[in-house]
Amino acid sequence: VFIIHLNRATDHLRVIQYDASNGALVKTLVEEQDKKWLEPQHALTFLKKSPNQFIYWSQQDGHWHLYLYDINKGLVRQLTKGSWVVKNIIGWGEKEADVFVEGTDQIDPKDPKGAMETHIYRVNLAKGTTTKLTREPGTHSGKLSSNGRYLIDTWSSLTVPSRVEIIDTQKGGLLKTLVNSKNPLAGVAVGTIEFVKVPGENGDVLNA
Repeated sequence: VFIIHLNRATDHLRVIQYDASNGALVKTLVEEQDKKWLEPQHALTFLKKSPNQFIYWSQQDGHWHLYLYDINKGLVRQLTKGSWVVKNIIGWGEKEADVFVEGTDQIDPKDPKGAMETHIYRVNLAKGTTTKLTREPGTHSGKLSSNGRYLIDTWSSLTVPSRVEIIDTQKGGLLKTLVNSKNPLAGVAVGTIEFVKVPGENGDVLNA
């Protein structure tokens, strides 16, 4: 049994393994401390092919990213990194060589529009390399085939009402467009939508 412990001050987190037969503490697998706060939001994701390994979510580098751990060896590697945020794990590739995730685009502190987008990425567990599979700006939601080779990408944006496409997850190319919705307001005089930015307390630019 694996339990995430967070103290009342929310500044000290531990992932602890217990013996399910008697409740005895086996060992601490992960430990984090932060002077401001910690907030575990995701359960551990264990690999089926390698049951001693699991994916752990953390904001220790400033963004939500994924880390691969081994029960016996500890941290194997940080899987995702950079100025973007992982939002969701959507599935696995064949033999669990890759994990597929939804996340923001790259977030520039001076122009953080990437934080408002959602894209789909392939992450290789052995190397920790990340490949962005969606190209068009907007909000993408993915559903994988059973072997992880094909991705159904449903997405929209301010200029695209709705589109459903099939993507080759290994080559990254668009294979087929299944749905390309017409704009229901085409020909109608409507206002424009604009996103604005406001300065943050510490000099960062914020979306508003």
